[in-house]
Amino acid sequence: MSSFQRNALFRRTLMLITLSVLLKFVFALPAPVPLPQIDDDEGTKNLGNPGWSAHSWCQANSDKAIAQRDKEEKERQERERQQREQQEQRETVAMHQPTGLPTLPIEMSSTKTFTNPNAQSFSNETHILQLVKKLFKRQTIAPSNPCRHPNPIFPDEGPPSSVGGCNADPMAPDGSCPHKDSNKDCAYYCEVRREYFYGKEQRWMPAQEIFPYPDAPRVTVTKGEMVSVAVTMDFGLGIDIIFIGIATGIHFTRSWSWINSRTYMAPTWDIMYPYCGYFTFIPKMVRSCGSVSIWPKTTLLGPMGAGMEVCDWSSAPRTYGNICVEMPWRNANDEVEGTLIIVKVECGNEQVLAPPCEQDKKYLLPGVIDKTLVNWNMSNAETQRWLQYQNS
Repeated sequence: MSSFQRNALFRRTLMLITLSVLLKFVFALPAPVPLPQIDDDEGTKNLGNPGWSAHSWCQANSDKAIAQRDKEEKERQERERQQREQQEQRETVAMHQPTGLPTLPIEMSSTKTFTNPNAQSFSNETHILQLVKKLFKRQTIAPSNPCRHPNPIFPDEGPPSSVGGCNADPMAPDGSCPHKDSNKDCAYYCEVRREYFYGKEQRWMPAQEIFPYPDAPRVTVTKGEMVSVAVTMDFGLGIDIIFIGIATGIHFTRSWSWINSRTYMAPTWDIMYPYCGYFTFIPKMVRSCGSVSIWPKTTLLGPMGAGMEVCDWSSAPRTYGNICVEMPWRNANDEVEGTLIIVKVECGNEQVLAPPCEQDKKYLLPGVIDKTLVNWNMSNAETQRWLQYQNS
């Protein structure tokens, strides 16, 4: 075994030992808890999209990205053409300048290519390092009570953040929800899973147009302004769902409001150009799913013959599985959370959206766009690619 092979073997062995130690260390640690997002309520926050959207799809599929790739491809082809011409010129000159050296037969010339002995070793070490980095980057929530996390994750793109294993009220072996609560419907809810996502946009009313002209004034949403939305929550079981708040620890109300704690200012006209825009609020939402068990009622007769309905706990309940309800997410201070963004639209027709990669990435999440207010421009090539990607 050569000295190089011994060194490579030593490096791989050392890396494997290091990995085994790190694995034991990582899995012995408690799951990391994401830090709460602190929003400074002082000063003015400038909103806007200085470039194309930060959505990962746009980095390769927007009109700008495609145009840049086409430009780079043409430049590459031009460089290769120039290199070929230069090589042909050098070969032409060399053919007319005899060297006086004997020419070796073709079968005696070497065709063996040089192989870098470090290539495979480097590949193995890189793979191990990437694996270790992924283990350290894992982001999860406390396993003791996963559905009661005070600061859940709301993805900026992709599917909702799903959390299973809710254990505040475990299900009975027969699939029913065993907890008994004397509410008027004799019903109780056992939560099984939650999903966290951004809900439908709430356009700032009155709608404020943002124009891309040099003399257009900067549009602002001043501190203390509020948006209020009525909430319709119904299981379709003919029961009051307020009792779910008791089971989940979520505050249920028939309406919600968001009051901004600072002044928000629209971007300058040159950033918006050639599009107009408006402010919209995107609320953070939580979808709770589980099973509802409803016990029958019985009537107790009093000494004077008066009857009173009570829950008949001795009977078997009716259980309805996979029941879900959506509501705005509230933080520990019972405040609705969300984000205020700018939506770009065509000037002169605020119902037609600018192409997808001109929008905030949160606006591209499923279910955020209020299609009763705005629609995509179906003749736009970038929009067509985006919708095809969404439907694939």
